[in-house]
Amino acid sequence: MSNKSVKELIEDLQAHYREASNIRFPYAGSRNVLRRAAGNYEGLIPDLDMYFSTIAGYCSWGEKILKWPREKILEAQNRIAVTFFAKHPQYKPLEAAITESDTPDLFAVMASHEKMRRSLLELFDRLNVERE
Repeated sequence: MSNKSVKELIEDLQAHYREASNIRFPYAGSRNVLRRAAGNYEGLIPDLDMYFSTIAGYCSWGEKILKWPREKILEAQNRIAVTFFAKHPQYKPLEAAITESDTPDLFAVMASHEKMRRSLLELFDRLNVERE
């Protein structure tokens, strides 16, 4: 956990959210991965979209998260507790194909959302501790 205050964590989340909001869905990289993959991964794009949307949606709440009841925080925490590939192990064979050089758009969006996910989890942990 960092030494950032709750306010600083929220400011960071909002900055990440604004940045991510200006980036389009990484269709090119996703399709590139799918073209090279051996197997049936037809749900990859919708599953990525839902995963990214869930994380971005929580970030969009900004300071309103501070007013959430503990139950809502725990629910959100559970929904984003794991990485995309842990949540969707059927796509794990594709993970190595997502690189900065081969799929730069997909790589960047995944990295951005992972940073937001970790920041959200840190914020949720901090809020849970404060409310105990």
